[in-house]
Amino acid sequence: MFDGTVSQVEGFLCEIQNALQLQHQALVTDYDKVLYFSFYLKDRNPLAWYASIEKCHPHLLDDFNGFVAIFKEHFDDTDKHATALAKIKKLKQDADLSFDEDSKIDHFYAGLKPRVKDALIHFPRSKTLEEYIKLVTTLDNKIHQRQLEIKEETSSSRSRSSVSTANASQSSAPHSQQASVPAATSLLSNTDVVPMEVDALRRGPISAAERERRHTNHL
Repeated sequence: MFDGTVSQVEGFLCEIQNALQLQHQALVTDYDKVLYFSFYLKDRNPLAWYASIEKCHPHLLDDFNGFVAIFKEHFDDTDKHATALAKIKKLKQDADLSFDEDSKIDHFYAGLKPRVKDALIHFPRSKTLEEYIKLVTTLDNKIHQRQLEIKEETSSSRSRSSVSTANASQSSAPHSQQASVPAATSLLSNTDVVPMEVDALRRGPISAAERERRHTNHL
């Protein structure tokens, strides 16, 4: 549930996107997605904001991407760079410490997400905290965007795999039917021969009287 806290915005949106991906068959239209989104807004500020959207901007209820953009504009920290610097300054003032740039960077690094720390190993160390924060912000945004792309690519790949499996099942069916034909033909051929052999054994050799009768009657 989102209660309006700025620091929760990114995590909340990520959870919503994951939930929509898992329930994409049920939540088809943009209106479905916006309505689902609204269920996770707490009372007071978030719900009051949603009510204002319904009243003043109802078209956004049918435009999920536009709805999310307005949500971020209202609740997200619009200047994360400035916020990070403000936290460092406040820490310095409260503790009455004099940090050099390397100390500031080390302190800032300790609070980063593991995925951002992993990405930082590919870049040279920044000389100032300000440069470092800009780099971290850029990397974090790119990583988040790539994660969304991977989810979409995985979903598309699963759909193509399902179609291929169905086509393979359909194409294999005629071969099974054709394979049964030779066996049936062979069985019929053998059946045609057997009665003749049995009839010949039942009659036995022709007697002398029968041969005479046939000769007389020209049979």
